[in-house]
Amino acid sequence: MVDLGGDAGSADRFVVIESCRSTWLFDTADRRFCRVVRSRSKPSAVPTEWRSYDRLVVEDHTDAFVVFLDASGTRLLRSWRHTADCDHCDGDVTSEMSLEDLRRVTRA
Repeated sequence: MVDLGGDAGSADRFVVIESCRSTWLFDTADRRFCRVVRSRSKPSAVPTEWRSYDRLVVEDHTDAFVVFLDASGTRLLRSWRHTADCDHCDGDVTSEMSLEDLRRVTRA
């Protein structure tokens, strides 16, 4: 597993992960994230509120990632990165977003 993090002034501060229907944006310096939900039926993306998290772990031998919301690990979110031969969406995926679009909708 890989534990991701970055300093406030670092170019690696933001981590972007594409899942089948969302773009996850992690601010690793301030330990906050938001999810930009994309829809095939709606033209615009909808960001969630920024939420704090304890750590982000991306599993190196799978497409899974886990967002630990608290230090004890009792509250977590688990999802999968979208890949070309994705087993999770069966090809029913929404389009990716550019970094400029992400900045606009999240105001990060």
